[in-house]
Amino acid sequence: MNRSGGFTAFIPAAGFGTRLRPITNHMPKALLPVIGQPLVGLVAARVVEAGASAIGINARHLPDMIAAWAAELEYAKLITLFREHEVLGTGGAIWNARDFLRGDYFLLHNCDILSDIDLRRLIAHHEASGNLITLAVHDRPGLNNLRLNPDGLLVGVERSNSPLAPLNEGGGEAGEFATTTPPFTTPPLPPSLRGVAKPGGVSSSAYTGIAVYSRRFIDYLPVGPSDVVAGWLRAAAIGERIGALDFTGCFWEDLGTPAAYASVVWRMLRAEGERAFFNPAARGCNMAALMGMASVEAGARITGPVTFDHAIVLPGANIGGGEAVMEVIANSIAGPDYRIAIPPPDDAGNVSGGGSDRVYRRVRRDGGTVISMSTSSTDPDYERQIAYSRYFAARGIPVPRLIDADADARTAVFADLGDRSLYTFGKCAEARGLVEPVYLALMKTMAQLHAPFDAEAAPAFRMFDYEHLRWETYYFLNEFVRGLCGMEPADPKRLDAEFHALAVKVDGFGKRIVHRDCQSQNIMLAPDGSPYLIDYQGARLGPPAYDMASLLWDPYVPMPDDMRERLVSAYEAARKENEGAAFDMAEFRASLLPCRLQRHMQALGAYAFLSGKKGKTYFRKHIPAAVEMLRAEAALVADEMPELAGVVRGLK
Repeated sequence: MNRSGGFTAFIPAAGFGTRLRPITNHMPKALLPVIGQPLVGLVAARVVEAGASAIGINARHLPDMIAAWAAELEYAKLITLFREHEVLGTGGAIWNARDFLRGDYFLLHNCDILSDIDLRRLIAHHEASGNLITLAVHDRPGLNNLRLNPDGLLVGVERSNSPLAPLNEGGGEAGEFATTTPPFTTPPLPPSLRGVAKPGGVSSSAYTGIAVYSRRFIDYLPVGPSDVVAGWLRAAAIGERIGALDFTGCFWEDLGTPAAYASVVWRMLRAEGERAFFNPAARGCNMAALMGMASVEAGARITGPVTFDHAIVLPGANIGGGEAVMEVIANSIAGPDYRIAIPPPDDAGNVSGGGSDRVYRRVRRDGGTVISMSTSSTDPDYERQIAYSRYFAARGIPVPRLIDADADARTAVFADLGDRSLYTFGKCAEARGLVEPVYLALMKTMAQLHAPFDAEAAPAFRMFDYEHLRWETYYFLNEFVRGLCGMEPADPKRLDAEFHALAVKVDGFGKRIVHRDCQSQNIMLAPDGSPYLIDYQGARLGPPAYDMASLLWDPYVPMPDDMRERLVSAYEAARKENEGAAFDMAEFRASLLPCRLQRHMQALGAYAFLSGKKGKTYFRKHIPAAVEMLRAEAALVADEMPELAGVVRGLK
């Protein structure tokens, strides 16, 4: 049994991070931030999730910074810090923590490795195997220097031609076997175990930097500094089982270089469905425009207009060329006294996002950039997008300028507004006080969109009617309630009757042109801050309150009730100015709650479908906010829709 029913984890974090200099002149590699979380924090969270009840971390380079980080954790009591005053090496670090590493076994996970390797599976395999050590391995050409027999047991380590060298950095970095003779004195090894691949089924794999060790392994380490690989081989030479479990195909990255670090930041942003991360403790992010992904970490400061094009801004950086000068930081990591060039990601030009299947790419043209859109021949909305773009622009509604379109190729080219959406802008703590003026400008745009129109001059907009409203509630019930939540309503027939009555009510309100998905991710902010509508190809004729529900009761953006009321009043004032007595304020107010109910059910159905069936799992992070909004709304209509209120109360 391991302590407290869990296991002990050990995270080597004593490396100097020489390949990451000059970044590591200012911080230990273990604290390198990845969208707000340090590497060691991401690893610690992983081992805690897997069941660790105690975590040891060794530190040598800037250890006080690691200690300060650990002290602030909610699970700080689980962590023991081992300060190393000399280079102990990968084996010496374990020996130094020998009294801490109690229990039958411990998990070792290097601090600079991010992966989705199943740690519980690795531990279970070790417990069942009888191994002294179980190494998590994978096939990585160029790093495959472990020699394994057909039973998956270690029979040798190839120490030459490896691109990685942990002993130069003083401890514990993934797959980093010495390229030269280790600096530590170790007993000689049998010739059969000196990195010579045996014939007859011997295979090659790479160590991931993650392993489970039986505590007995410490007996194979000498006192003081040593090389853990020598300990492996020494134990194997006398018959101990050094096994391996293959995780080929899992995500794995060694963040030992600036390029590798940047690639993981971009991967994490994509996994979150984001174009940018602004740490709340960064300053001046409201002045940042985006023409690519960006991550701005705590302690960074922006003092003037800046455009980020795949940029990472680290603590201590001071960015900005002054009020009149736009600084551009492209394909770079910026710090207090350095700029490090990094290669652009392979999909740098891809600006597709959200739930759309269309492909949008940023391309260079005529000395600038434009957005090229392509879609399939079966996309029914292509013609609508082109027609609506022209129609809205002619009416003065701010949409991206259509430059040209090729109906046969199903492509179009639009003006490039950048990558700063209202959603992204609102993520910046200092921008929150500036968000309301943007919304106020949008109220005028929405009033203009919802104004009376000449049906003969307009494209043939489809109706947002009873049939479509019933489809939305069916979508909610089947994709979200039944599909994602695994719930069945107590009385499906009664719920269906309530959905019927809601659809009849919403369908009965007056209809104008509505965007139908007018939420913050579909509002782009041009470089001058002006808001533009995008993704409007699904526009229909429906109740304007549906757009207002989408925009002002948006699960993506928290908004205080008083601000929401001010914006509704501003919208009503703009409608009155445009339409005079023709604007029926009473009907609009009466339509808000039914449209909010309808919209939030549609959104939850979409989040479930896109995350579960389209693989866009980042939509799940918006579910709690949408559920809370729907729960509050359902409570207001509990008398007339008791079955819906009951279903929503039961949602987790």
